[in-house]
Amino acid sequence: MNDNTEPQPDIDRGAVAQQIETVAVALADPPMSRMAWRFYAAFFLYQDLAPFTAKELRELIGASSGSASTALRELEKAGRIMRTRPPGERADVYDLVDENEYGRNYAANMRRPLAALTKSLQALPEGSRAWLRVRSMIDLSEFVAERYPELLAEWVRERAHIFGR
Repeated sequence: MNDNTEPQPDIDRGAVAQQIETVAVALADPPMSRMAWRFYAAFFLYQDLAPFTAKELRELIGASSGSASTALRELEKAGRIMRTRPPGERADVYDLVDENEYGRNYAANMRRPLAALTKSLQALPEGSRAWLRVRSMIDLSEFVAERYPELLAEWVRERAHIFGR
């Protein structure tokens, strides 16, 4: 793996595997399946028909009940759609969250992997290439997360100018 002739520190492979898994889960949280992305695309392409029931979305996409249920849960967990039940109706309906709300959710999700990355950083030999890489990821994430609220506010102003809302 490494053709460097310098001696490599002994590492606890079990701890490394656990850290890798923890960071991978944090970076992929919330995970999105291909089917969830299909449903998300349907919301964009057919927004004028929204809100949708799960049955309407299933029929539009050609998905099974189980796939639809899982995809909609993923999208809702990710903060990309919202579920409501109109008064007097038996079925929930789904629609995209407001763009500004999605932006706030996105900002919160940016910081989610930082705890896992910081924990991994503490377990790495300071100054090693891996330590420097993880430190750089943390610094970039913090840099972007700190500036994101201002960027989002600018986008809201720009969007209002472009779309008149």
